[in-house]
Order: sequence, then C-alpha cells, then structure tokens
Amino acid sequence: MMIQMTEPESNQVTVGKKRKRPWRQKVRREAKKAKIQELKSSLETNAEISKTKELEEKLASSRFRYLNEQLYTMSSKDAVGLFSEDKEAFDVYHKGYRQQVSKWPVNPVSRIIEQLSKLPPETVIADLGCGDAKIAKTLGKKLTVKSFDLVANNPLVTACDMSKLPLEKESVDVVVFCLSLMGINLSDFLKEANRILKTDRFKNLKKFLRALEKLGFKVIKEKLINDYFEMITLKKVGKIQEKKPLGLILEPCFYKKPPVAELGWRRFQFFDKSNVTDSKDSSKPFLNFKELSIRCWASSVDQKFAILGEQNGIVFKLSSSMEIDFWKAYSQELTAVSIGNSDGKCLLATLGIETPGQPSVLKIWDLNSWEEQSPLCRVSLKTSQIRKSGGSEAISISISPSTDFIAVGFADASVFVSLGDFSSEKSLKWKSIRDGLSSMTDGVLLGVSVANAKNGKNVIFVVCENGVSSFILDGNQILKKVTHGTIGTQKNCWYFNQFTNQLVVSHQEMVYFYDANRCMEDEFDSGRCYALGRGTDKVQLLGMMWYVGVMTKQENKFKNKKTFNVLTLYDVDCRYIACMNPVGDSQLFTVGRAIFALCSDGTLSKFVEKPTALKLEIVLQKQLYDVAISIAKRDKSGDLSSIHAKYADYLYNRGDFHNAIQQYIETIGSLEASFVIRRFLDGTRAAQLCIYIEALHARNLYNESNTMLLLGAYLKMGNKDKIKHFITNSSKFKNFDVDRAIKLLRASGNFDLASYLATEYNRILLIFAILVEDLCDFGEAAKRLHHVSGKQIFEVLDAYGLTLLEHKEKEVVETIERAVAEEDADLRVLVKLLNGHPEYLRKLYNKANKHVKESLVMRNAVLEHTLERMRSAQRKDPDFQAHVFDLVGEDNYESALRLGQLHSYPPLVIHVLRNQRRDDELLRYLLRDGEVIDIIQECNKEIIEKMWIELITFLSKKKDMPEKYVVELLKKVTATSFVHPLIVTNILSRNPELPISCVKLYLEHWLTDQGTDIKKGLKQIEENVEKVKDLEDQIQIYDEEIQIFQALRCAACDSALQIPAVHFMCKHSYHSHCYESYSDQQDGCPACSNSEVDIVTKARDFSPVTIEELQDEVSCLF
Repeated sequence: MMIQMTEPESNQVTVGKKRKRPWRQKVRREAKKAKIQELKSSLETNAEISKTKELEEKLASSRFRYLNEQLYTMSSKDAVGLFSEDKEAFDVYHKGYRQQVSKWPVNPVSRIIEQLSKLPPETVIADLGCGDAKIAKTLGKKLTVKSFDLVANNPLVTACDMSKLPLEKESVDVVVFCLSLMGINLSDFLKEANRILKTDRFKNLKKFLRALEKLGFKVIKEKLINDYFEMITLKKVGKIQEKKPLGLILEPCFYKKPPVAELGWRRFQFFDKSNVTDSKDSSKPFLNFKELSIRCWASSVDQKFAILGEQNGIVFKLSSSMEIDFWKAYSQELTAVSIGNSDGKCLLATLGIETPGQPSVLKIWDLNSWEEQSPLCRVSLKTSQIRKSGGSEAISISISPSTDFIAVGFADASVFVSLGDFSSEKSLKWKSIRDGLSSMTDGVLLGVSVANAKNGKNVIFVVCENGVSSFILDGNQILKKVTHGTIGTQKNCWYFNQFTNQLVVSHQEMVYFYDANRCMEDEFDSGRCYALGRGTDKVQLLGMMWYVGVMTKQENKFKNKKTFNVLTLYDVDCRYIACMNPVGDSQLFTVGRAIFALCSDGTLSKFVEKPTALKLEIVLQKQLYDVAISIAKRDKSGDLSSIHAKYADYLYNRGDFHNAIQQYIETIGSLEASFVIRRFLDGTRAAQLCIYIEALHARNLYNESNTMLLLGAYLKMGNKDKIKHFITNSSKFKNFDVDRAIKLLRASGNFDLASYLATEYNRILLIFAILVEDLCDFGEAAKRLHHVSGKQIFEVLDAYGLTLLEHKEKEVVETIERAVAEEDADLRVLVKLLNGHPEYLRKLYNKANKHVKESLVMRNAVLEHTLERMRSAQRKDPDFQAHVFDLVGEDNYESALRLGQLHSYPPLVIHVLRNQRRDDELLRYLLRDGEVIDIIQECNKEIIEKMWIELITFLSKKKDMPEKYVVELLKKVTATSFVHPLIVTNILSRNPELPISCVKLYLEHWLTDQGTDIKKGLKQIEENVEKVKDLEDQIQIYDEEIQIFQALRCAACDSALQIPAVHFMCKHSYHSHCYESYSDQQDGCPACSNSEVDIVTKARDFSPVTIEELQDEVSCLF
C-alpha cells in the first residue's frame, strides 16, 4: 500500500533559509536591476498591451484565490455543484493553478511521477484530484493509471465525487493525493482511499523479523524486490527460544475471482426493459397477477404464449399481446406443468391435487380444442394408477416436444414414462425407469425433462439435488443410462432448452450444458460448462433461444435492503453478456422471444431484444467485430460480408495479417479478390496470400492469374511439399498456364519439378530448354531426341540443335537423318542447323528422297556449299557442271545466278541466262567474262540485231583474237543482213592487230550480194516503167472516153443496185444510203480508200536515214 500526499501549509511557498554569500547577492541584485530596466523599457513601448495583460493576470489570480478558498471551506458534494453550475470555473481554477506552479521551485507532480515510474507494470494507480491528468499522460503506457476529479477536462479523467469513487474494494496499489486534499470532508477521501487500496500481508515487518530471531535465525539481509516481493536472507545462529513467537503471522493471500467480463466476455445492453401496462388502459400498470402465487410455468419455442400455474390450481394462458385465458385445472393445488407442440398439435400436461390426502392427478389438455372457458381435457389419471405401490407424491412432469412421450417424477426420485398418443387414459402404458430407493444419494428430485434425440430415440433427464442423470429409450426400452456426475442444483436453477435441445443446470460455480443428442455417444458423461455468475447465489435459471438467463442475488450497498436480484443474459456461443438488469424480487418466464419478470408487487416487466441492425451498430462502434460476425451469422444478416471486410481491414491495419486473411476469406464472392491480393503481395505475407488463394480455388472462384500467384507464393515461401502438391494436381486447375508455371519453376531453381510439369503436359521444347539451358544435361537431351517426332523435332532442332550438335554430334546427325525422311520435314531448320557442317548437308541431300531434293531451300543450300568448296579442277569438269545444273530449276534461277556471279562460275551464269532467254544480259556477260567460243555459239539473228554494236566493238578491242573466230562471227553478221558492211569494216579497222584477211571474205560476199541487188533493181525499174505506161493509158481513157457503169449489185450490202446510186471510176457502185453509212469520205470510194490509207501511212512512218547520220551514231558509242 502506498499513499502519496503533498500539501503546502499555505498558499505561499516557504523555502528554507540558506547561508548568505555577499558577492553572489551583489551579482544577483545587479542582474535583477538590469532585468527590471529591460522590462520597463518593454512596457513603455507596449504600454496598452502590458496594462491589459497585467489586469487579466490579476483577475485570474483573484478568481483562483477565491475558488481555492471556497474549495477548502466546502464539502466535496458542494464542490461538484459549484463546478457543474459554472462550467468555466474549473478551467479558471486550473489556469491560476498553473500560474502558481510556474513560480514554485519544484513541481510535486514531477517528483511523484519519478517515484511511480519505478513500480512494476502491473501496478494500478488511482490519481485523485488529478487536474490535467499529468500522471496518466506520462505513465499511462507503462502503468494502469485511473484519474478522477470533480470535472473531466480530457478523456483520461473520470468526473466524480472523490468520497464516492466508482472503484471496487481493494482494487488499486497506489493512491495519489497531489494538492487535492481540500474540503471539510477530506476524511471521507482518506476512508475511500483505504477502501480501494489492497492490504499488505505484513501487518508489522519488524515484529515478524524479531519473531524469526527467536526461532534461532539471524537476519542477514532484508530487501524489497521490484516493490512486489519481500526477500529475507537468514542464517541459523542458535536454538529455538520460543516455539510460537509473537508477530509470526501473515495475512492470507486472497486471489480475487475475476468477474466474467475479465474472462473475455463482453458486456452489452441488447435488451430494452419496459414496464407492461394494462391491455385496456395503458396508463395503468399490468396487475392481473397481483396477490397470486405463480408456482410453475411453461412455454414453447413455436408458440407465442406461456402457461402459468397458480398454486391454488388455476392455469393461465398469457399471450404475447397480454391477453389472458384461464381455467380451474385443480380444486386444491397445482404442482407442475409441461407443454408439447408438434405438427400443429399442442398439448399441456399438468400435475395437481383435486382432493386433500388423495394421490396427485395427471391431466393432459388439448390447447387447440376448447370447451367454453377451458381446453379439452383428453386424459385425467390419478398417479396411483401410474405407480401401483408406494405413496410418494408426483411432483414433476414433462411431455416431449413431439407430444408422444411423457415422464412423471415422484418425490422419492422415482420416474415413470409412457409412450402413446394421449387420446385417453387407456392408451397410456406406464413403465418405471428409475427407482427412488436405489438412488437415494442423489437427493430430492427437482424435475424431469423429455427430449427427442436423433434416430427417433427419446432422452429423459432426471435432475436431483445431488446429481443429474439421463436415460436413452427406444420406445419403452431403456438403451442406456448415463450419470452426469454428482453435481446437482437447486429448485428453479435448471431448464430444458427446446431450441438447442439441451438441458442446462446451474451450480454455484458453473453452469452445465447437456446435449440430448450427445447423450447417445459412448464416452459422453459430462457436458460443457461455463463460469456464469460464478461465486454468486443463483435464484433462477431460464433460457430463451440461445440466451441463458441467470438471476442472481447481489449485495445491496446503498439501500436498506441487504440484497437485490439481477438478471444477466449470456450468449454462451458468442461469449458476451447481452443484458444485465436489476429485477428485484421477481419470477422470470418467457413468451416467444421476450422475457417477463413478475415482481412480488404484481407488476410485470418485459425485456425485448433489440433489432439485429441496432445490435450490430452497437458492436461495430466498439470495434468488436468477432461478436458482430457471430450475431450476423446467427441472425442471417445481409451485412455479414461487409462486417468480415471491416474486421479484416481492422486486423490488417494492426499488423495481424494471419487473422486478417481469415476474415478476407469470408468475403470471397462479395469483395473483389484483386483488392485482397494486392494487399498481400508483399513477400513477407506470402503465407497469408497462399491461404487466401487456396480458399479461392476451394470455392472455384479463381482465375488463371490467381493460380500463378499461388505458385509464386509457394515458391517465395520455399514450401517444397506445397509446390509438389500443386504440380501433381495442376490438371485440376482450369485454364492452367503451363508455360508460365514452368517459367516460374525455372526462375526459382526447381528444375526437376519444371521438367516433370513439361513432361506431363508434353511441352517438348521446354523440356529441352531445361535440359540444355538449366541442367546442361546434353546426354539426356540427346537421348530424348530419339523419342521426339513430327513437327516437334524440328522445333527442338531449331532452338537447341546447334548446341546439341556441338556436344553430341553423332546423335544429332542420326536424328537429322531420321527427321529428313518425314513427309512434312522442315528443311529450313535442317539447312540452318547444317550450315556449319557442309559435309553432312551434302550427304543428307544425296540420301534424301525426291521431296527433299525438290525443296528449294535444300537445293539452294547445297548449291551454295558446292560452289563455296569448288576446286579449280572442277570448273571445267562436265560431271561437276551437270551436278550443279541439277540443283538449278525455274524456282531458284535468281539465287543460282547470284551464286554463280558471286563465286565466278560462268557455266552456271550462262546456263541460267540462257534458260531464262535473257540474251542481251547473256551477251554482255560473255563479252565481259566469257570465252569467244561461247560468244560465237550464243550469237543469233536476234542478238545481232539488238547488240551488233557491242559485238563489233568487242572484236575491235579484243587482242590476240584468232582469225577464225573473227571470220566465224562475221559470217553470222552477214547472215542477218542487218548491219552495213562499211560500218562493220570501219569499226574493225580500229583494231590494228586484225589482218585484212579477216574481212576479205566478208567484203567479197557483200559485194557479190550488192551486184545481185543491182541487177534486181534494174529489172524492177523496167517493170515499173511498163506499169506507169499502162496507168497513163488508163488515165487517158478516163479523160477522153465515155465510161459505162454496169454494176448490178451494191459493193457494200451486195444487194441489187437501185436508184439513187453512187458510181465511182474504180467500177464500184453503192446505194445512196449505203454509201452515206459506210463512207468516211464524201468524194472517195469506200472500198478503195482503205488500201490507199494503209499505203500512205506506211510511207509516212518510214523515215530514211542517211549514211552520214548512221556513222555519227556509231562514233558516239566509242
């Protein structure tokens, strides 16, 4: 225990006197004068401002002194009233207080904080009269500081009267009064401090140590460790002087039982309490049950009414709208009631006494059938007919929810059951399942309850004062008996919940739950238990839906009455307190989803649950997302997904990624998956990302990218088992991107798994990529080549053939030879691969089939390599030329021509140009690079006509030209008769090495031809003269003689000639209309004019060239 108290004796600070030192005093006086002078000069420049501030400070100081005086001379209750009436007074007081503190040599709060900071973290401190809560602000993160004052000026402060603190007894370790012991009732403050402080176990430490010395020990060392443990080091020094020395006493260490709220149960107020009013006059309270003794009650989950049994035999049926039906069930006394409801059938079973001293009577009422003022009583049976022997009174009854099974319990704890339709007394066949004489240790019977279990079985719970047991029956046959421990209960502290099919039994410490279905399990003997209302006196236990209501007796500290009753509603599944309310001396019962409290004065209170939306709003405001989720799930709220999302965001922001991802999983289908994935893409959160994407796959809501992200996350985690499982089950993924997966595996170094995946999905190219690029296993790659066929083998050879050929030449060549035999062989790949190995290329071509040999790519490649490696001896080898020419066809003329020119192989060039009939190019090539014999051989009439100038010029420039070649060439020129011999002779004369004999024969032949032409010309002249003479005679006849036109038909239409007609001197005649239609001229014969036009056109087109002009053109070429 520690109390910190600091109080000045007056409002003035008293400082102890010290020894004066003259030189220091002199320095201080001078400094003080300088400071005063500085202040005066400042005040002179700001006179008005300084004056205002001074007045404000004086006013604040005056108000502080006044308030301070008032607080010292009034009680704490009056002080609360003072500050509640004047809201600004508290701020004014503390402003003045801060001004005073600034003038003090030391602030006591700082010293207290320094001392408290050394205490252990579990220390609880109560700061009374805290003001600004400086202690809480400074130490709040390390220690638990509870701050109290008259007014709460910040969230850390709780406003209250310090003589009545809202704290439990012995709940704090340190109480601080710092300048706050003010008022005439300060003794109440200290009493309250004594109440809330924990008691020290050492009543007197010195007496305890002296007692140890009397027992023969010497105290070597005594130390307080961490302000928590007292460590005493002792040494034996002698014999025991006193066996029971005075002072050797320690107070017991009482461990306080934590309340439910401290065990993880949240507390809410989910139920609204209201007073029930009269159904006829709402201004009056409901008093219909006043002065009635309600002994028992029963209600059903499916019915909105309750059955109340009055002690004197009256049964009340109370509906949710407060309508009451009642009837007299027994003339003397009503003992117990039970209700069953199934398939529209509602039966009420009651026990009571009709005649004093006679056995009890069992009655079964049909609540669906009424006779005047009471329901139809189907069964009325004395209990003596149930139990033939023994006079024990029947005190408990229970009818099954299915209304086909009933149990009756007697005062001696005997239990009888019956199975039937309850239509009459004769339909009931009773059987004893429990003999009270053999179960006397269980104590007094408190009640029985019948439950319907799975597979058509029935479970009968028997609740006694000292134990609980159950019987499992199939019809009337007992299958099993279970004793659920020796912990019993007391009257009204148990019930059977039809909604959950559980028996709930309350003990002083715990509340037990026995599930009817689990009773059939072999090893089930004890149910779940919760510490509900632990350590309190329980008055009544009831259930409504999933809520467990516990009415306990609490100590009353403020009223004359010593105790009062409190109703606490627990939600055991969601682990929170739904309601806690005082109910006074009352009896509880349920109607539908409402709880009623019937007070001793006859008034009726009602507890109604808030709507789900309002409950969720309350819980979410407190950020209790787990509770909100439980509520939303159970009430099937549409906001469940959004709550999961909010909870997930809350956990994510707190850094709890593992639990956050669990909540995000619950949002799958409503929250965009990409949003969640982006939040967990960080490598440190790969594990959570895996969990989320696995959930997407489990719900079949994933896409191709999600699958790849899952594999990437596995690889980041390095989880070999997960990766292997992913790969082996990859066929189950939709739209699985095999290539991307293999790429990820290769990048992470998992080459074996990448190879396995590539093999499974027949990704041949990727298999060889892994073997060649990653593993460099060329032997395995070459071996696998033998198992590849079709187009795939060419893809592999194209990508990795060169590398494999370098390391495994023999195997690759064998594969190529096999591949070339394929019908769809890709020769481009093979040629590319064997470009560096021409010997294999030639060998491959020779062995290839017709399809390969006809391939343009193959022929071009072989041709190129053949010309590249051509020896000089092969240039004129006919066989070699034939081989080369075999490689040339119409489809590769251009390539062959280029290669022939590139490698200077004229036969190939001549062959191509000749086959393409490119004579001019051929002659130019021969004149430039060919032999004379080739030129002579290629010259023909067309070439000479086109290129005679180049040919004659070649002869004029060629040195060492054999005479025979010149003569032969001139013969071909002469044969064409295209070039004048004088021009040829003139050009050849420029070659001084050519002898005249070369052109002798040529000129002689020309001269002979010229003589023959002259003779022919003379003869033609004579013939023309004769023709001219005939024409002149004809003209004379036309001019001088009469012409007779005797044409009978039209020259145009070949019809009989009719007038009008047109006649010409050429003897052609036409109809007038035919002439106009066919003639383009107005004065000429149409038949004769066309031939004349042709002659004139030819004459016009012919332009004679003189010998001089021809010689000039030839000379320009040289």
